[in-house]
Amino acid sequence: MPYIENLEGYYDWINPQFYNQGGDGIWIDGVGWIAQNNDALKEEFIYYISDSLVNGTRGFHQIPSSKLVFGIPSSIDAAATGYVQNPQDLYDAFARLSAQGQPLRGVMTWSVNWDMGTNAAGQAYNEQFIKDYGSFVHGQTPPPPPPAGVPVLKGVENTRVLHGSAFNELAGVTASDKEDGELTNTIVVEGIVDTNQIGTYVLTYRVQDSDNNETVKARSVEVYSQKPVFSGVSDTTVLIGSAFNPLTGVTATDAEDGELTEQIRVSGQVDTAVAGTYALEYAVTDSANQTVRVERNVVVNDGSSCANAWDAATTYVEGNQVSHDGATWEAGWWTRGDEPGTTGEWGVWKKVSDSSCGGETPDPETDLEMTVTGLASEYVAANGSVNLSLSLAANEALDVTVMALDSSNTVVNQAQVNLVDTKAITLEIYDAQVGQYTLEVTGSAADGEMVVFSQSFLVKEEGTVTPPPSDIPPYQAGTNYQAGDRVLGADNAVYECKPWPTTAWCASASYAPADSLYWKEAWTKL
Repeated sequence: MPYIENLEGYYDWINPQFYNQGGDGIWIDGVGWIAQNNDALKEEFIYYISDSLVNGTRGFHQIPSSKLVFGIPSSIDAAATGYVQNPQDLYDAFARLSAQGQPLRGVMTWSVNWDMGTNAAGQAYNEQFIKDYGSFVHGQTPPPPPPAGVPVLKGVENTRVLHGSAFNELAGVTASDKEDGELTNTIVVEGIVDTNQIGTYVLTYRVQDSDNNETVKARSVEVYSQKPVFSGVSDTTVLIGSAFNPLTGVTATDAEDGELTEQIRVSGQVDTAVAGTYALEYAVTDSANQTVRVERNVVVNDGSSCANAWDAATTYVEGNQVSHDGATWEAGWWTRGDEPGTTGEWGVWKKVSDSSCGGETPDPETDLEMTVTGLASEYVAANGSVNLSLSLAANEALDVTVMALDSSNTVVNQAQVNLVDTKAITLEIYDAQVGQYTLEVTGSAADGEMVVFSQSFLVKEEGTVTPPPSDIPPYQAGTNYQAGDRVLGADNAVYECKPWPTTAWCASASYAPADSLYWKEAWTKL
């Protein structure tokens, strides 16, 4: 960092290499973890990592947009990860940066020789990199060197400031002169920035040396606020005569304000007694007075036709709802080609409700239920063995898998049974070691619906005292952990999230404590 800081005003550009980061990425409040190797979020990765660098936010050192060059592989063979499958993702990310007044200097690659060569099968790359990104490589005008004998201003770059945050117009700004030396204390700034009002402000910086040579620079400062985001506002189908609440399953959140669901306003009416298509408008306003509006179509019919039917060729994202196989389904994340009803309980599609889509009125839905009793909180190994005497019960016929796992998530024994009504089973753990275990019972119905039971238990030596329960929460991937946060790992030990620059890694499952090869990069075992 000292080299970059002391070379400000002199270097032409810096080109970070976004190769081979794999699951590493960046945490964005209101968005979540964006991994470098997630092609579905490639535009978001390019935009947010660049936005963080050009503004010096989210723990990154600032590189001005006019001097930041984005480094990517020239072909899919040039790096394990980092290749941009769809160049439009980069175009769109660069356009977003340009729209906020911070266009990047360009694109570069260390693997341009691949662009001219062939792959292992002898197929030519056909200079695809230069065809896709030539406009970002050529035609870039380098900034002229500063005139000789005049003061040099550093750190006066266009920037963005979060709404409601503090902004010091002189932070990071310096001035010097070859003859006079340090002139930072003589800088004069004209203009103001009101961080309580979003908009773009212009500041003018002036500095003079002892010879009355003056340097003047203008700086654009954008006060911005991320807009609220709706979830669950998807077109849907309602059966005639059924109840419909337009706010069921609908939420609104904001990166700065947090939960805004209670502030949602709905315009329009749905009469479920009359078949037809009804339009609703959802609106919500954040503290920066930014209003987001979303339209939703609600089809009321008798079940003889399907509105918004699932299509294998269509791309769906989180919150999208479709009709398929007599039910309404909601996507949990990006998906295409995954059929609703086939992805299981933990898959991309979640069943929201039954519907009459396809012409058949469904039977009233009964939730799938399974109970597991008989599991004690702790056991003492007898001759190295532990017997788990369990009783299973369900309201539907199920194929059940019963597993016992040790603290490293290794299966130590399992059994499979066909469950009709109730069944008693005994699962024995041989050569049982002292420590934490987990019983997992998974039941699968004929229609693919699943139900899962999971509970921990302790195997201890005879005569030992059970320690008091810990108030430290278990690790959960996707949580925005901060430096110093403590969690229970898969081995039931306590781990602490490391400080910057690896703090953001704590959110990624790739660094799950005691459950990943790389957990030591992000966590300290206490």
